[in-house]
Amino acid sequence: MKLSTAKYLQIALTCIIILAALLACVSVYDTVVLVSGLVAIVAGVIDLTIWGRFWRCPHCGEHLGRFGSFGSGEYCPHCGEKLDID
Repeated sequence: MKLSTAKYLQIALTCIIILAALLACVSVYDTVVLVSGLVAIVAGVIDLTIWGRFWRCPHCGEHLGRFGSFGSGEYCPHCGEKLDID
């Protein structure tokens, strides 16, 4: 998976988590709270899996950590190669 794809998937999943959490906070129905909580948990697990497995430098394979999240870093902190995060 390309870094740009991983970035946009993480942004989308984070938005889903936020919306599900907000829905759980304002809902008065137990079923809606349960379902939105489960959606938030599943989206969070998928988000962390993408971050841990695919948020790596395509050149050296080292994990980028928080560096370069959402396009703030242009170069790998480990090997110095330019990252293609568009």
